[in-house]
Amino acid sequence: MKLDEFKEEVYKCSGCGLCQDVCPVYKILQTECAVSRGKFKLLNAIINRDITFSKKTLEIMDLCLHCGACSEFCPSAIDAQKIIETAQFDMLSCGIFNFKKICIAQIFANKSYLNVIKFLINFVRDFKLLEMFSIFGFKQIKLLKSFLKIKIKPLKKVTKKDKNIKAIYFKGCINNYVNPSAANAVLKVLDNTAVEVIEPDFCCCGLPLKSAGDFENYKKLAIENLDKLPEDFDYIIFDCQSCKSTFSNYTQILEGEYKDKAAKIAEKCVSIYELLKIIEYKPKKQWKKYAVTCHYPCHTRFSQDKKIIKNLIEKIPNIQFIEAQNADSCCGAAGSFIFLQKKLSQKISENKAQDTINTKAQIVLTTCPSCYLGLKQGLLAKKSNIKVMQLIEFLAQ
Repeated sequence: MKLDEFKEEVYKCSGCGLCQDVCPVYKILQTECAVSRGKFKLLNAIINRDITFSKKTLEIMDLCLHCGACSEFCPSAIDAQKIIETAQFDMLSCGIFNFKKICIAQIFANKSYLNVIKFLINFVRDFKLLEMFSIFGFKQIKLLKSFLKIKIKPLKKVTKKDKNIKAIYFKGCINNYVNPSAANAVLKVLDNTAVEVIEPDFCCCGLPLKSAGDFENYKKLAIENLDKLPEDFDYIIFDCQSCKSTFSNYTQILEGEYKDKAAKIAEKCVSIYELLKIIEYKPKKQWKKYAVTCHYPCHTRFSQDKKIIKNLIEKIPNIQFIEAQNADSCCGAAGSFIFLQKKLSQKISENKAQDTINTKAQIVLTTCPSCYLGLKQGLLAKKSNIKVMQLIEFLAQ
């Protein structure tokens, strides 16, 4: 893909400014370059050869959470995320790129790097180093300590039950290399059901590379993941909304036989919560009383998952569900954004935290590990004791 291919779509922007009302970045910066309308004006000038790509162009494109809010509310139905990613690809081809962003993306694309990170994290966890340093009260240490805590232990004994549904489980990088808690929860929740869980050794879904505009390596990961799929299965399940969305959209980057294969596979991609609905899962009857709210990750924006998640939470006995204002607005994490745009990410997370605090809930649930970081970051800044959990971990308690 090249930016020139989006000439008509970029030109379609009427400049109505509706994107300003929903863009979390614009709400903080209040500058035209922060919002899609401003970016399209810049890209239109580049397409028409009035100006050329520069480091400043890259900085402006990087002021994007890829949350999809502007596309959802755009009267011209412009896919801003795809256009911005394509612009980043063109800049990368010209030798203009964000070094830190590319490095982070390359780490996720390489299992050797990830295994080193896994070793270091286990070392830190085994020797309780974060507990030692947390006495100094640094928010970053508290955030990391919370993120690395394994809330759900692995199953000690597997229940014997007839299994007539074959589900491929895409565990993702966080489960495989950082914290297996959500993966443990998935296996625990599905243990006494008719679902047989198969766990191939997948690579990263490729989202960090896609967001950095590195389409070539993203394509390689997509092909590698598709090649790891067995012939016969019913579903591919994901506990991370971002991984599911990325895997489901491999058709956008592939050609020929792989594009056809990806299209067929996309029909079998479901979140763990969709699968629980399919098998008519019922939460256990014994449950402590909790007031909970929920943050819906950005990648639920264009799927049915949001409604499924809400309905599932409402079915949990003794749970008082309180809908937060702006429950589906971005939490400010957005993958590498939390590391590359620290101050901006922090302010967006604090706004999100205030909406959560206003519900007076005891627990905020989410379905994305990156969102866990964003929510926790904001709540720590607000000195709130509201607990953050992934929904699947909550169900597995």
